[in-house]
Amino acid sequence: MNRKLAVMAAALVACASATKLTSVQVAQESPRAKFRNVLVVGLVKDPAARQVYEYEMVKALQAAGVQAAPSQALLPIGEPLTREALERLVAERGFDGAVVGRLVDARTEVRAVPPSGGAYTGFYGNSTWAYPVAYSPGYLETTKTVVVETRAFRTAGGGAPVFAATSESVDPSSARDIGEPLANLVVDALRKNGFV
Repeated sequence: MNRKLAVMAAALVACASATKLTSVQVAQESPRAKFRNVLVVGLVKDPAARQVYEYEMVKALQAAGVQAAPSQALLPIGEPLTREALERLVAERGFDGAVVGRLVDARTEVRAVPPSGGAYTGFYGNSTWAYPVAYSPGYLETTKTVVVETRAFRTAGGGAPVFAATSESVDPSSARDIGEPLANLVVDALRKNGFV
């Protein structure tokens, strides 16, 4: 029974989407001040995907000891994310940083996998190559890749970017498959670079 559960758990993990950071860029600052209060903004058209991004990032930042808030909870419903609205939020709430994520690319690749089987060896060898082809036909394999860019900004002055990370998620079934692993990877990179 336990063996079956272990096999099922391994299969579920194998089916889960894989998210990784493909690049991290950090501005040279001296000294580097840690963020204390961060506004999280998801620049995504889909409100549900925006909510997942913002709330997962807030949760990861708070777990790292940083006060954070999602923009979706602070802006009135339907209010666009304008510069004026963001400047007002920063002034009212005292945010010293902002973490902004945006969808850069979502692509689907289809690859044809040929049938398995041996080579044709003449009429009498027909069964050795025809059987596997007939019972192991080729198929199409689809891979979906989602690329998200996350940037961190200082809100003082002109709002200079100080951190950028690009991530790739392979075969996510929903925004939730991307949100938590992405937030954890980004906050870990922010921690390694002295921002949190």
